[in-house]
Amino acid sequence: STFHFPAKFIDEDKLQVGETVIQANKIILSTGSKPRPLNIPGSEFALTSTDFLNLTKLPSSLLFIGGGYIAFEFAHLAARCGAEVTILHRGDFPLENFERDIVKHLVSATEELGVKIVLQTEVTEIQEQKDGFKVIAQGNNGTVDFFAASVFNSAGRIPGVYDLDLEKGNIKFSKNGIEVNEYLQSTSNQHVYAAGDTADTKGLPLTPVAVYEGHILA
Repeated sequence: STFHFPAKFIDEDKLQVGETVIQANKIILSTGSKPRPLNIPGSEFALTSTDFLNLTKLPSSLLFIGGGYIAFEFAHLAARCGAEVTILHRGDFPLENFERDIVKHLVSATEELGVKIVLQTEVTEIQEQKDGFKVIAQGNNGTVDFFAASVFNSAGRIPGVYDLDLEKGNIKFSKNGIEVNEYLQSTSNQHVYAAGDTADTKGLPLTPVAVYEGHILA
């Protein structure tokens, strides 16, 4: 059966799905991830990676908040299609989880493409204006403003587990996802398994990893 309602744990082996209670000996969680909240004024104006993929027309200028691989992938796509692109990153280096020397080459290629990469700059507010958005940020030399037709939240993603009432299911989790053993089984609830971005498997949150883990569970 397929249910089109949010699911929440009410016991270690029971889920409340709409008005139905479902009991199962094995429950697989593969809820993926969702954009990390920006928690700044005007954050509702920032679009997501899903919004980018659903664009029917490319904006004339795009600004990405966060310098991860999603930002770089989309920045290259947009720049090669003629858009003006800016990436704002609060850290000292973009793509922090990747090998530093490779990142240096990618940054050079990205800048040669015309993408503006601004580091050590943290966005503090997004303001809607007549024909776009003003992005206010704090850099090493004080406050700096940017303007773009569209702003995208690429500041990372978090596991999509925070609305499942995992505590009621006795499921241990952290900001990295559900704690699992080598069989992708919850370390605190033998009924529950997790795969992909939902699970804390110490690997990178990449699609091939999630697909591989899904095959293992299946």
